[in-house]
Amino acid sequence: MPTEIAKLLCRIPWEKWEKILEDEPEWCYMWPLYQKYPFGTFAVTIVALGLNDFQLKGKADEVYWPRIQNILGNSDTPSSRSQLIAILRPFYQAERLTKLKSKRLDRFLKSELADSLWTATPRYIAEDFEAIWVRLSIVMNQEPRAKTIVFAMKCLGISLLLAGEYGFDFSRIPIPVDSRIESLTQRVAFKEFEGRKDIQGFWSEILWELKIELPQLSMIHLDSLCWQIGILGSSELKAYFGRLGLIEIGENLISMIRAKNDLY
Repeated sequence: MPTEIAKLLCRIPWEKWEKILEDEPEWCYMWPLYQKYPFGTFAVTIVALGLNDFQLKGKADEVYWPRIQNILGNSDTPSSRSQLIAILRPFYQAERLTKLKSKRLDRFLKSELADSLWTATPRYIAEDFEAIWVRLSIVMNQEPRAKTIVFAMKCLGISLLLAGEYGFDFSRIPIPVDSRIESLTQRVAFKEFEGRKDIQGFWSEILWELKIELPQLSMIHLDSLCWQIGILGSSELKAYFGRLGLIEIGENLISMIRAKNDLY
């Protein structure tokens, strides 16, 4: 089944994949901040935000990224990580899991890793990308494949793409599995999954096949598509792919979902 999905998604032109990525909340809402901040400051900020993007009070594109954009956009550019903590802490104090998110904010922003990234160039981060992944998991005391770790690395990758830096290796970093990814996977796959790693393996296999035709594609792009369509119904899927000018792909995906429903 991964091959069939890969064959379908392979028909999406590269320029449409770029459009899909640009519609991600962490891209479109952080773009004004990217223009305002020094690169290293921006990279550290978007990683910190990615690490706390969980157990929200609503949809991430409604209650998280736009509100943070408003807070940071209306604050002076932080000259230090302690200033960034001071700007962000009130937001997290009003969030769910207040103590945990405040602790995670401090853990990362007070780390040697954040210190090294604060003044880093895009090229430095690109060359050290996989090592940063491992270091981040150690700092946060989580396994490298944990959802918040791989999502934070996606955010770091987005910071590089915003800077026009494409020379980094994202190949070993899996898809961040949240409720939307779980929902889509269960709807399109003709198999049962035992857990997060099984789902990650499923999409890694699809990505491997996609990259044969689209070598520039990364899990950053594939996750962006999967997250955006993860919980859409048939009419919403038609509208989504229609806006991209890819109506036939949307219809074929709906047919695949219906075929599984008919089978089970």
